[in-house]
Amino acid sequence: MTRPHYQRGMTGFQLLLLLTVVLFVVYSGVRIGGIYLEYFNVHGAMNAVRDDVRDEPLSPRELRNALDRQFQVNNVRNVGREHVDISLDGDAYILRVRYDARTEWIGNIDLVVRFDRQVRVERR
Repeated sequence: MTRPHYQRGMTGFQLLLLLTVVLFVVYSGVRIGGIYLEYFNVHGAMNAVRDDVRDEPLSPRELRNALDRQFQVNNVRNVGREHVDISLDGDAYILRVRYDARTEWIGNIDLVVRFDRQVRVERR
């Protein structure tokens, strides 16, 4: 008695379904990737300000100006002065950046990512 041989592999519909899911994930990653690239630029700018002002006593206004310059150098577009908070904590400033980044996703659906980063800047 011989057993029938079954074909193995994906049907055309299964392949199309898998391709749709993969493309959906890749498209979402590309849309969110730009937002996170900008966040890493914000993170780098904040660390650069912290490292640059270690030897100089600065006021909050000078810290804000230094951060604005770093944002310009790093091409940060979605973060402005209104997203930056500078507070005094003992002998250090707390430099905090809070903002929401929004990008179009599909049709009238947007992706919104909320960022909140703070850096401690020692006063000398």
